[in-house]
Amino acid sequence: MLGPIEGNPEYLLIVNANNLLVEIDNEIDIIHDFVRLIYRKRFPELEQLVKLPLDYLKIVQELENDIDQAKINGNLQKVLPKPTLMIVSVSAATTQGKTLTNEGLSRMIEACQIAMELNENKQIILSYVDSQMTFIASNLSIIVDLRVKVARLVACKVTLAARIDSFHESPKGEQGRFLLNEIERALKRLQEPPPVKTIKPLPIPIDHGKKETWWKTT
Repeated sequence: MLGPIEGNPEYLLIVNANNLLVEIDNEIDIIHDFVRLIYRKRFPELEQLVKLPLDYLKIVQELENDIDQAKINGNLQKVLPKPTLMIVSVSAATTQGKTLTNEGLSRMIEACQIAMELNENKQIILSYVDSQMTFIASNLSIIVDLRVKVARLVACKVTLAARIDSFHESPKGEQGRFLLNEIERALKRLQEPPPVKTIKPLPIPIDHGKKETWWKTT
């Protein structure tokens, strides 16, 4: 790519795409707040148990008024880890919330569907931005990619640590130190240069002599 990157049409498109991603996230947050205002009448404890907006909206979409089905709803296992799902199920069984009206339920479900559609569009835009970053900013994309890997790694270990704490296991923090060591080892591996590929020489062709073919024999 020649010339200042700021003048490149592809770069400007990526900038606009990133701005659109921010707008989509803001819209999802607004929908999340709207749905919480309605659903806290039915299941007030849920917003304290599930903090991520999309996860919260997916659960609301699945449960609707039938929160007693939380324990046996298979789709919820795709959204929540088992320990969190267990807590949600227990809270659903003991909540003092009241059944929503059909009107309130309808408005809430429609809002959830809009949020899911927005998220689908967000994933399409993200996929496009990711595919173009290596061409627009090849050096920066390498650093950002490493940062994303580190964030995912830490998030995974944090989830495991939270599960351990929720069951009151390892009270002296042994498992936490073990998980920290795993993170440090993984970080060292991520910083290692990729292995050098050895180029194997092609084998010398073996001459078996000329063979007569049936259409050339006399």
